[in-house]
Amino acid sequence: MFRSLVLGLAALALVVGGLVAEEHKGKLKKIDTSAKKLTIETKDGEKTVDYADGLKIVGKDKEGKDTDIDVSKAAKTVEKAAEKGKSPAVTVTTEKKGDKEVATTIKMGGGKKKDNK
Repeated sequence: MFRSLVLGLAALALVVGGLVAEEHKGKLKKIDTSAKKLTIETKDGEKTVDYADGLKIVGKDKEGKDTDIDVSKAAKTVEKAAEKGKSPAVTVTTEKKGDKEVATTIKMGGGKKKDNK
C-alpha cells in the first residue's frame, strides 16, 4: 500500500514537472556567461531568460550525431554568428523556478535544409 502511494506521488511529480516546462523556438542572439542569461529572438519578440549551472546545450557533430557543447564555447560561437547576422536557430526548454523562468536545455539546429538528391 505504502509503495503504491510513493510510486503514485512520483508519477504525479513527473507529470506536473512536464506541465511546468515550456519551449521557446527562435534565434539565439546572446549567451551572457557572467550574468547567466540568454537572449532569444522569437516570433513574439526578444526574450531574455536566466540559466543555471547545469544548462545542457545539445548540437550536432560532423557526423550529424547529438553532442553536448560547453556553455563558454557556445557563447563564443553565438557571438561570432551574431556579428555576421547569422544567429543559430534553437529550441530552449525552460522551467518555472519560483517566479522566474530558467533555461534547462538549449537544442541547437534547425534552419538548415537537407539536400534531397
